[in-house]
Amino acid sequence: VGDNLFVYRAERLVRFVNGYGETVSQVGLSFNPNHDVALLPNGNVIVVEYKQQLRNLDLWGEFLFAWDVLREVNPAGETVWSWDISEHLDVNRMPEGLIFKDGKLEWSHVNSVEYLEETDQLLISVRNQSWVLLVDHKTGEVVWRLGRGGDFSLAGEDWFKGQHDATLQSDGSIMVFDNANIQQAAVPSRVARYMLDTENFE
Repeated sequence: VGDNLFVYRAERLVRFVNGYGETVSQVGLSFNPNHDVALLPNGNVIVVEYKQQLRNLDLWGEFLFAWDVLREVNPAGETVWSWDISEHLDVNRMPEGLIFKDGKLEWSHVNSVEYLEETDQLLISVRNQSWVLLVDHKTGEVVWRLGRGGDFSLAGEDWFKGQHDATLQSDGSIMVFDNANIQQAAVPSRVARYMLDTENFE
């Protein structure tokens, strides 16, 4: 349980590496992984799959559209559960700054996933939507969206933008690394912490 997990995108592997840098075990993947991976109590792993295809969006026309699918993979490399983010959010909701990379519209760009064992939920950072999502692992339902235009009103400073590494803290707050790098004006990066009123949100 104390081993580190690493995603090797070019090799399509998830590797379990010990404190000495030795590969203890690995899981082969049949898809292109991207960014983060989360270990589940049953030994399976949640891996972010990077996908792309031509899509015609109502407001923007036709683009090579890049998005993410979360896959739960067992030690044999078989997908036993999947969650397509484009089926749960409005694909016509664009980032405040359109993100193009290698000729593609990078619509979601999931860059961190944390599994919350106590509630069987997933905390997901969706960088290019500037949202952090809480998703029910069993049903796939989006419980809430944290960020501008989401389910919470903000008291205090501005919302994060283009964030990484959303994590749940012991007091129930959510901490994110706010890169702020999709804003028009230069804004320094920061760590932001949000205490949520999950009993009374929109």
